[in-house]
Amino acid sequence: MSGLLGHRPTASSARGTTAARLPVLMYHAVGTPMPRGLEWLDVPPPVLADQLATLRGAGWELLGLTEAFAALAADPHRRVVALTFDDAYLDFAESALEVLDDHGARATLYAPTGHLGGPASWLPGGGADVQLMDDAALAEVARAGVEVGSHGDLHVPMDTLRPAGATASLRWSRRILQDLTGQPVDTVAYPHGYHSRGLRRQVVAAGYTHGVAIGHRVHVTDGDPTAVQRLAVRPDHRGQALLDLVEHGPSPLVPALKRAAGPAWRAARLLRERTAAATGGAPWR
Repeated sequence: MSGLLGHRPTASSARGTTAARLPVLMYHAVGTPMPRGLEWLDVPPPVLADQLATLRGAGWELLGLTEAFAALAADPHRRVVALTFDDAYLDFAESALEVLDDHGARATLYAPTGHLGGPASWLPGGGADVQLMDDAALAEVARAGVEVGSHGDLHVPMDTLRPAGATASLRWSRRILQDLTGQPVDTVAYPHGYHSRGLRRQVVAAGYTHGVAIGHRVHVTDGDPTAVQRLAVRPDHRGQALLDLVEHGPSPLVPALKRAAGPAWRAARLLRERTAAATGGAPWR
């Protein structure tokens, strides 16, 4: 009963349509140990399999992001979860893809094009032991039916880039991914989850229909399509804990604290990025 109540569509008076709740799950590594302090980013293949089985057993359809929005637009009463994987780690091709296939699940994979075939250099210590897919592996994943979205060119927060740099990163990464996969690239995940009103306008201008963040709450489909909220999945989300996350989201205190701290944290990051740019930082700055 709680699952049905948690997914009840709501009337949208502003648009005269029926809005649906869409849990969008955010994964990263699947079987690759992460640096100290970030261990929660790794959901091993057996745990991922257990999580997908739990969701399927509770009656949820497991789709990629664009497909999930389309499904709910056609029928807002469908019980749909969108699966997303950030960073295009090599373990997605080696492990996650098989688990998804075994459970009849589809997903969206977000790739930072400037890092393909190399290490996750944005991680502490340079990420030497955490490898990304190369071009060929990414193309193969796309042929297997995975939606590929952009994660920018370089894995840096886009909301603190100068407008020209953010636009270049958005357009360049989209073009590369479309050439590699032969698919439309309609969705982007903001590196580190940070975005702003101006950046969201640039996302639309660059040709994307959806932008996904880390909102720590269940997304509602009549919300801003360039600020899609996602739920971070950890290895300890098992059984009822996972179902509670999907149906209700985390404690309301989590997103409230994030919103309160947001402006000051963005100002600090902007100062840091501007300092890096002045001393020869990343080319998109």
